[in-house]
Amino acid sequence: MLAMFGLSAAWGAAATAGGVDFYQFWVVGQVLHRSVVTDVYSDNARSRLGAEFFEQAMRTANPHQRVAAEYRQNLKTYSSPFFYSVFELFSTGNYETDLRNYRVLMLACLVFSVAVLCRLLHHSLSTTLGAVAVFSAWFEPFSSDMRVGNVNSIQLAMLAAYLWVAARMRWRHRDIWGGALLGLAVAFKPNLVIVAAVLVVDWLLNGQFRRVWFHATGAAVGGGIAFLVATACFGTPRCWINWLAATQSLLDEIMPVDYGNFAPARILGEAVGADITVPLAVIFGSLAVAGLWLKRPGASSGNGTAPASDTCLLVPVVSLGCLLVALMPRLVWLHYYMLTIPSLLVLLCPMRTNSLLRPFLVIPAFLCLALSPIINIGISLTPHLQGALMVFATFILFVLTVFPHRVSPLQRGA
Repeated sequence: MLAMFGLSAAWGAAATAGGVDFYQFWVVGQVLHRSVVTDVYSDNARSRLGAEFFEQAMRTANPHQRVAAEYRQNLKTYSSPFFYSVFELFSTGNYETDLRNYRVLMLACLVFSVAVLCRLLHHSLSTTLGAVAVFSAWFEPFSSDMRVGNVNSIQLAMLAAYLWVAARMRWRHRDIWGGALLGLAVAFKPNLVIVAAVLVVDWLLNGQFRRVWFHATGAAVGGGIAFLVATACFGTPRCWINWLAATQSLLDEIMPVDYGNFAPARILGEAVGADITVPLAVIFGSLAVAGLWLKRPGASSGNGTAPASDTCLLVPVVSLGCLLVALMPRLVWLHYYMLTIPSLLVLLCPMRTNSLLRPFLVIPAFLCLALSPIINIGISLTPHLQGALMVFATFILFVLTVFPHRVSPLQRGA
């Protein structure tokens, strides 16, 4: 009942929002339906398409489309060609219907992700349903994802699907399938390359070179599929060149904290008056590598294939990569913090210790990430304070994930 209530509450909270991010994806999907696709990445194309679809929205009776079009008169088209090719499926022409269908997909992705992660972590059914209830009704990153219609729910589902394939598929070459899924996920949104990099570092430190090779082969296949699909949808491979050029201009466009950029580098950078993206990335990356080094098993299999218990270790490693996605880049929106869900579920695993240190750290971290409990009791939060809470909570999860107080039964292969 609580899980159903949570999903219903998440739907109701997003019902009045126009889906301003989804609108941009939907517009490009509409453009891809045309027989001749023009460049969607240039400044002229953004202005022209924004004005064209704004006029179209003003002629409709759909309030969501009108609100989103008014907000997005100048489009921000920086996503990959494969990303927009996927969203062509959600662009039937009826914005209200497409937005509704997409939000149903987002709810399904959340349930699927939590269910798969809890199953891999050996959580009970009651814990799984409780997690669905909490993350749907009282977790502001997911609420933000639902309101604006972004893709972090889909990214989380992609990672959950990868973990299931890599950990549970009964096939000796399952790493190739897993690599293909990772390749598609990175081609969909490249910030997940950080997760792939953390996995590669972990395998190299453990001498699992064959696993790296199989994943690289699968990733090449997945990337090739994404390239061909996008080329077919856009009608030319030049879309990839245009996209790479657009990402360079995005790097030059630094969004302030007041606009909702909750990246640690941006929050601290505004405080000290300097760009500290690279130093922070080096610090977090070094700590992550040190943690992976310290958690190496005593021995790895001689043929480079992971031992049986290593499939369980995949979840903590992926959760560490997800935390770095929120900690390292210079642009991190509120809904990006949905990727903290794997770490929260990992830290729910029982420890072979009676120490209360971890619960007293995890609970405040969750409350800071959720934000809803804090806002609902009447505390006013400025964007800087919201961002500080998100970064503080994520840093706590990062420290607990990298340097656990005790090894859990799951990590010991129990």
